[in-house]
Amino acid sequence: MDFLNPQKLIYEIGLRPGDRVADFGSGSGILTVFMAQAVAKSGEVSAVDVQSRALEILESRAEILDLHNIKTIHADLEKDRGSGLADESQDTVILANILFQSEKKENIIREAKRVLKARGKLVVVDWNPHPKNFFMPKDNRVFSSEEIIDLVNQDPERELKQAGDFYFGLVFRK
Repeated sequence: MDFLNPQKLIYEIGLRPGDRVADFGSGSGILTVFMAQAVAKSGEVSAVDVQSRALEILESRAEILDLHNIKTIHADLEKDRGSGLADESQDTVILANILFQSEKKENIIREAKRVLKARGKLVVVDWNPHPKNFFMPKDNRVFSSEEIIDLVNQDPERELKQAGDFYFGLVFRK
């Protein structure tokens, strides 16, 4: 069984140099670093998280790796306009392992759609609620890919193959 490989996943998403990307629920930046490398110096990654300590760790990691295109934002994505990002300012918004933690998934999806440019990509990567997924959180907040499709209220453009056996990945277009 394969676990999520951040580098392969970010490559499959298809970020390009110069892209503006928001990493909602970035945590300490496991995916953020690969996003920053993919968008290169001409792009920018906004790492948004409610945990200030996780953002501090990401800032240290970015400094060590000489990545100056990561902007950290301490914010509550469950609140209206919670990211603090401008309307239609992002080419891609990535929600990786965030929705299962929230009681207000709809608010996070709404915020992602608000900051996406026209034809921008909304990427959702979350736990695969398979009964043999021993790593999955043991609570009722884990959504299936079908429930995420209902929540986003549209069919995905494609499914990500590099999400591993324990996750699903969906790409939607605004």
